[in-house]
This record gives sequence, C-alpha cells and structure tokens, in this order.
Amino acid sequence: MNKTPRRVASLAALALAAAAATANAAPVTYNFLFSSTSGALQFGPTLGSFTYDDSVAPVGGGFVSALGLFSDLDVSFGAWSFDETTANSGWLWFDAAGGLIEAHFGNNCIAGSCTISSGSEHWWVRVGLAGQSVNDFAYSGYNGEQSFQSTQSNRLLPPNQVPEPASMLLAALGLAGLGFGRRRA
Repeated sequence: MNKTPRRVASLAALALAAAAATANAAPVTYNFLFSSTSGALQFGPTLGSFTYDDSVAPVGGGFVSALGLFSDLDVSFGAWSFDETTANSGWLWFDAAGGLIEAHFGNNCIAGSCTISSGSEHWWVRVGLAGQSVNDFAYSGYNGEQSFQSTQSNRLLPPNQVPEPASMLLAALGLAGLGFGRRRA
C-alpha cells in the first residue's frame, strides 16, 4: 500500500494547525472603570469596554495615533451612551511586549489628540494601567456643566482575549485533516 497520500494529508493538516497557531491578528477586549467625582455630572465608578486588533501594536512598543482603532466601544455615563460609531480614538500606547498601557478616546478626537470645547457636549477618557499612566475623564456641556472634570481613580482591567475566527477555522481544519488521514490508514 502506498503511504504517500496519507503522509501528504497529514503534513497538510499539520501545516493548517501550525498556521492557526501562528496567526497574528486577534481582537483584544479591555474593560475599564471611570468616574466623575465633582461638578454637575457626578457618577461612578462606571464600567466601560473597548476592543482593538492586537496587530496595531508597533514592534518594540510605542504609540498608535489614529481614528477608528476600536472595533467595539461601550461608554455610558448619565443618560448618554457611546459606541465605536459615535466616539473615536486618539491613541493607544503599548509596552515593548505589545501589552496595552494606555488608551485615549472620546467624541471629539483627531488622531493623537482629544479636545473639550466649552459649551459643547464633548468628552474624553484617558485610561491606563494603575500606577503606570494618567487616568482622566473630561467633559463639557453635559447637565449644563461648562468645565473640565477628572479623577485619578480610573483604570484598565485585565484584558479578555477573544480568539480570531480565522485561527479557530484553521485549527479545526487541521484537526479534521489529521482525523481523515488516520481513518484512511
């Protein structure tokens, strides 16, 4: 009996499984706590979340400044709710290993900077790891408030890794190929 087709099938299955294991892009979700402790708009701590693709992290760490860095965003305070379509990102800051240190986002951001205009309903959150970065919440125009409010009690919570769908498909195909190769033996 010729064992070459079985070996080819097994090698192909292993290649698919290896490709799945080395897939680079994966969504990463962080929850964060933020609050406002003074002024007309007081709340918190309130839980928010955002999701970004880990492939945006620069090799060796650093800042990524761009709009639309989040595939999912959930920020609510008072009677107001925002998502990735009604708010945008200013930057993400990564350590040398690709771990997130800080995120800055709001509803009036241009790549690298978020601003608050007096009299307008503007807000931004700058949230990071406790003790390693600045954690602020700022707003203007909500509940008639015309000033900047912030707190240092905001913080990122540990990330929730979400497997990339393509990686899961490649792994499933690889395992199916191994099973098929063994069945034919």
